[in-house]
Amino acid sequence: MKKVLVVLFMVMLSTVAFSQTEIGLNGVGAHISLVMPDDVDNTIGFGAHADLGTIFMEELSLHAYVDYWGMKEDIGLGEIKFSNISLAAIAKYNFDMDQAFTPYAGGGMGLDFAKSKWETDVDIPGVKNGGESDTETELVIHLLGGAKMPINDQITGFAEAKYSIGGFDAFMLTVGASFNLQ
Repeated sequence: MKKVLVVLFMVMLSTVAFSQTEIGLNGVGAHISLVMPDDVDNTIGFGAHADLGTIFMEELSLHAYVDYWGMKEDIGLGEIKFSNISLAAIAKYNFDMDQAFTPYAGGGMGLDFAKSKWETDVDIPGVKNGGESDTETELVIHLLGGAKMPINDQITGFAEAKYSIGGFDAFMLTVGASFNLQ
């Protein structure tokens, strides 16, 4: 059922996106995040993003995100590792305030590819020798807010807070920069 929803979402998104005249690759960039996932320690993540232009109105822009974070923790009987790759399409409403910076709020959907692995050297009855691992693909909802500011004619910096619901629920504080292609 989740795969059907993702396919429908992507078809709707592509139909809306390609019917508009302002869609195109307007910018690309990189970012770094403090990731605070539920039930595990905080970690550092990084990613890339693309500005895909405006949809419906000048203030509403479409963005693609790819994020990665991973961490490991010693739990006494071994080590547990978590990693997550997130692919997302996010719409941002840019508030035009005629200031040096532009605040925005947005949301979107994506897929999380999560992996957890437990490794041990201890022989535990009922546990596969060496440990266990699990992978999951989850549909995720992203909610965010932030602000962007031009650094020069070619580069725009930004800072944002994002909450992801689904997969590993996580709160992220992110800073980054985009290279403007337009």
